Amino acid sequence: MEVVIVLLLILVWDYFDDTVHSPDDFARRGIAIAFLGPVPLIKAIEAPEQERFLITHYQPRSSAAESFRYLRVAINFSAPAEALKNLVFTSSLPAEGKSFISHNIAISLAQDGNRTLLIDADLRKPVAQRVYKMENQAGLTNFLTSEIEFDTLVRQTFIENLSVILSGPASPNPAEILASKRMVNLLQSARERFDRVIIDAPPLTGMGDSLILGSIASHVVFVIRS
Repeated sequence: MEVVIVLLLILVWDYFDDTVHSPDDFARRGIAIAFLGPVPLIKAIEAPEQERFLITHYQPRSSAAESFRYLRVAINFSAPAEALKNLVFTSSLPAEGKSFISHNIAISLAQDGNRTLLIDADLRKPVAQRVYKMENQAGLTNFLTSEIEFDTLVRQTFIENLSVILSGPASPNPAEILASKRMVNLLQSARERFDRVIIDAPPLTGMGDSLILGSIASHVVFVIRS
């Protein structure tokens, strides 16, 4: 009897377990999305935040950097090249690694010879200014709420072929300004000047920012912490 109860508990536990353990869990739940590839959990290392966050640049021979090269190839083969110029990276919840993934895939694309632009469109919790050690006094919010030119926003990082647009000052209504015509114009200018454009967007839960960005960009990459 005890064995039966244990088995029943295991079956019930498995039935209600909605976490993702492997790509097979997508098929088992009837979720039809393309799986691009895994990125291993990065163990804490004794290094400055910049080096830990931009591991593909600082540790190009590491297993993490190799996983981003694999992910870069998977993305490149997932659709025609022209359709992959604008990529939005988001997640369902905070702290799933979408900023870490978007920054490192941008580095990997730049290392492959692509003129790459990273746009920090997480206007609620931006990280690019901290990671690249830049002043965040002018950025995306300035462009969306004024008449400044696109070229004044773009800043070259210390990584070859990689430029960045910071988030800019905090905005009281991020979703509204992201839904403006100015955002469409910005992405059009970015497509004309760069080979690849990576957009670090906020998580989906409780916010409409990523839905707006996904509707005007060509593809969305969804980051899921396993």
